[in-house]
Amino acid sequence: MKKPVFGREGNTVEIYGPNGTKIMEDAGKDYTNYPSLYQEFVELPVREFQSLKGRQQGHYIIGSFLLNGRAGALGIRIGNAITDNLSYFLPVGMGT
Repeated sequence: MKKPVFGREGNTVEIYGPNGTKIMEDAGKDYTNYPSLYQEFVELPVREFQSLKGRQQGHYIIGSFLLNGRAGALGIRIGNAITDNLSYFLPVGMGT
């Protein structure tokens, strides 16, 4: 997986297969001018969830947020294989 060192919500993320062929990419390209980092691609788990649109399925990921170098919050996103700004988001606050 290729992702910009500065980016957000899946924008500019590209997924490559074992032979180096691009198999998926986010439509957003706002961070192409930033250096990229590469990491092993692990497919996100799929879960069923309830929304205002009814029962749906989506890929989910749990993210963490640092505030001033300390753990500040967790967030859960569920959406496409590359979670983007159209994903559902559930912020989970943490006390300090």
